[in-house]
Amino acid sequence: MLVSYPLAHLFTRLPHSQPWLRHLFNIGVSTFYLLGVFHLYLGWLQLVVSSIATYVIAKYYKNQHMPWVVFTYVSVLRSALCNGVNILCRLVMGHMFMMYVGLIPLL
Repeated sequence: MLVSYPLAHLFTRLPHSQPWLRHLFNIGVSTFYLLGVFHLYLGWLQLVVSSIATYVIAKYYKNQHMPWVVFTYVSVLRSALCNGVNILCRLVMGHMFMMYVGLIPLL
């Protein structure tokens, strides 16, 4: 974890005129920590799939309801599919309540 400080110093030295380089640096460092240090392989996969789906929805769904579609995907459908819980149950009860009553285990 101490390597974060030198990496933060390197990040501040990256040029602002090239945002793709800064984004690539962030993705690389995040991947290093999630996979190499914490061994969160499924968490990394869930983060990548969620990020790509959110980007695609926001880019191609040009409608006034786009924020609600993204919110619904991220908070309801994605977590229901990843946890193997019935989607209808998730829609009715909500994620936090299901964690409270123990239907979804806290990790």
